[in-house]
Amino acid sequence: MLLLWGRRKRQPVPFLPLWHGPVLAQSATRAMQPPPLALALAILAMLAAIMAASRPALRLSSSVSRSPSITIIVDRGATMSASGGWQATTVVTPMFAQLAKSVSESVRRTLGDGPVRLIEVPSGASFTTNRTHWAEIIAQRPSSAVETTEQLAATAARELLRDQSMVIVLSDRSLDISNPRLVQVAPSTPVRNVGLVRIAAAIDPIPQVMVGVGNQSPATEARLRISTGGQITEQPIALPPSGSQRNYFIAPPALGDVMEVTLVAAADLAADKQAFLVRRRWRPVEERPPLSEALHRMVEVYQHSRMPARDIAPVFVVQSPNELGSQECGVLLASLYGPGAATTLPTTLSIISSNPVTANVDWKQVMAGAMVASAPPAGDGWTPLVTVGSHILLAFRQAPERQVWVGFDNPSFVHQADYVIFWANVFDFLNGPGGYTSQSVGLLDAPWQARQLAPGAANTAAMVSEPGLWPGLYQLPDSSDLRAVNALDIKTAGPKAPTSDWQSRLADLSRGQVPLFHAAGPLLLFVVIAMVLSALTWRRARIIGQ
Repeated sequence: MLLLWGRRKRQPVPFLPLWHGPVLAQSATRAMQPPPLALALAILAMLAAIMAASRPALRLSSSVSRSPSITIIVDRGATMSASGGWQATTVVTPMFAQLAKSVSESVRRTLGDGPVRLIEVPSGASFTTNRTHWAEIIAQRPSSAVETTEQLAATAARELLRDQSMVIVLSDRSLDISNPRLVQVAPSTPVRNVGLVRIAAAIDPIPQVMVGVGNQSPATEARLRISTGGQITEQPIALPPSGSQRNYFIAPPALGDVMEVTLVAAADLAADKQAFLVRRRWRPVEERPPLSEALHRMVEVYQHSRMPARDIAPVFVVQSPNELGSQECGVLLASLYGPGAATTLPTTLSIISSNPVTANVDWKQVMAGAMVASAPPAGDGWTPLVTVGSHILLAFRQAPERQVWVGFDNPSFVHQADYVIFWANVFDFLNGPGGYTSQSVGLLDAPWQARQLAPGAANTAAMVSEPGLWPGLYQLPDSSDLRAVNALDIKTAGPKAPTSDWQSRLADLSRGQVPLFHAAGPLLLFVVIAMVLSALTWRRARIIGQ
């Protein structure tokens, strides 16, 4: 305010006239004056910036109203991919496609023609289309077996903040979002299901498979089928009561590298009717430096029978302690000609038969005429497995990494069946305990391709761009690496989606949605222009006497 209040005009005064006598003072008059133009522009820019930060919007007249903008989010998750009676037909129409088709006409009739922003979950893909053809796009999309509740709620919340569009969600999941612009459309019938909830396999002491089954339907009977090792084992089961689970144990004659478990039951979901297990992947064997011809052939035979994976650390076979790090898995072939080596051995042979490295080997025959080294290399953790008197023939350790020390050799050993058995035992031990693995559904890296998909999926050709979202066996190109992907324990119960009349809500929103003019952008443009003009018109104060 002081800048706007009038003040006396500055006037330069010489010094000497002040001595000539009294100066007659004139009374000052003050009045409000307009501020300098530069200052006024700066003040206006500041006020406009404050208004723009509040993101103001103006409602336009209904005379200029146009078709309201809408965003449609379609849930392609596990329960929305249900297609009741999927076993009875080869043509599968998932629930999300059925719901989109039934909703499409109501949306166009209520909201009129216009653009649609279409978003899919779980892929997150978005499309810009119109209100006539969006359901056709959804009908071409593949099924998935992913739990989508959290991702769906996050996508809906993000779209509500994005702009003032109406958001329509097609899903049976509960979103827990309260917003007048959100309309959720859920299927009219609940999913009734009987599905696999867990699967595990054991090799020892006898082949056995445990299968967990959950019942969320009135069904009382089903069948379990296990296919592995070229054989099929099938047995009928009595289902647990609705809302509960039960484990079943089946003993196939043998277990192969791949296992397929199928639940034969009438239900709405297909994704949890088949599950897969693959035997743990094998490490490649790498020689440092090249070994004897016999051991080299043994390595080739072993890797041919247990195809190694490409992306895991190898097993090293070395002849010097300096070539095998403590953090590397491998075999150390001891020198038979160093200090302490011997060719004449005592007759006292001690074997730790409980270790898998020594199993099924006739050690008395192996040791006849054998040469032995002095001792294992220095370091903690070495445990003797085979000894003759004070000489250690074989030792191992499991930390910090699995390693085997071989301190004997016999020229006749390579001609014995025990040679193959022994080295297979060594490489199996270094690979770790055997077992079967699988993983839950989820997007895999692009190189993975489906080798076998569980039945009941729609538009499987479109799954090429989404490997891992449907259960099955997936394989890397030009590789034997396999991954088993399963959809187990799918939750069909729980909080239900709103059952309100979505068509009435859609009509109410259509009538109440008047186009808005968002003023933040123009206000910020005015701020920039005003500040530039203020800088150009600003005048520096003139210093008296200059």
